[in-house]
Amino acid sequence: MNGRIGWKALVGVSALALMAGACGDDEDEASTATTAEEVDDAAEEEESTESEEAGEGADSEYCQLSTEINEQDSFPTSEQLEAIGAVAPEEISEEVSLVVDAFRAANEAGDPGSAFADPAVEEAFGPIDAYDVEVCGLEGEEEDEGAEQDPSVTEVDPDAAQVAVAATEYAFDFEAPAAGPTSFTMANDGDETHFMLLVKLAEGATIEEALESEGEEGVDEEFESDIAAPGDDAVLTVDLTPGNWALLCPIPTPEGEPHFAVGMIEEFTIE
Repeated sequence: MNGRIGWKALVGVSALALMAGACGDDEDEASTATTAEEVDDAAEEEESTESEEAGEGADSEYCQLSTEINEQDSFPTSEQLEAIGAVAPEEISEEVSLVVDAFRAANEAGDPGSAFADPAVEEAFGPIDAYDVEVCGLEGEEEDEGAEQDPSVTEVDPDAAQVAVAATEYAFDFEAPAAGPTSFTMANDGDETHFMLLVKLAEGATIEEALESEGEEGVDEEFESDIAAPGDDAVLTVDLTPGNWALLCPIPTPEGEPHFAVGMIEEFTIE
């Protein structure tokens, strides 16, 4: 799992953290919804408060909102993004505005995932993350330097078995692969942005268990493709070893659910 700080959980997630929110029971979902409503109400009240009463450092409106967004399982609402944009500190106001504007435009277009593909959005999170650590006191998991994905994973290997994947709303369609080096080439035939997350489950583990543990348990390996806009392609090249695998897309729908939660997940077994 990649370490994530603050509301960078929006972008480039290794994705299993987002999945966990969709695996809870109805009570969990209701609790999440209530939290989002409470955050929205709090944001409206905070906007009417004079800035000198807002507090400083970790007590500031920005840090409070950043912390709440970071701790919730669901994708931030438009209201939350607007609220955090309104109280962004001067040091990172340009970066926060860029991110908020990108996701606002993507949401209005009905394809929130399109903002994930913008390199400027990913770059903007650098100073945002630094501020969240230094001022807000947020911490991310330490990242294993050896865990960086090999760039060849997102390139076609002409000597590997070739598997064509069709991506639509919301499903993957492909022929079951066999063991050995395999290049999955996904054609995004849908109207929304998609990408492939491929996970190998630990022996005896289920995808549900992996999601419930936020990927801390039950996952031996995971691989991510590049993001593909409608009409574009993405590639995953992996040596498929015996065991149970799952291919899924964790990008959110316009309603905020990850694509896999509404059908964009396929499990298969390699003998």
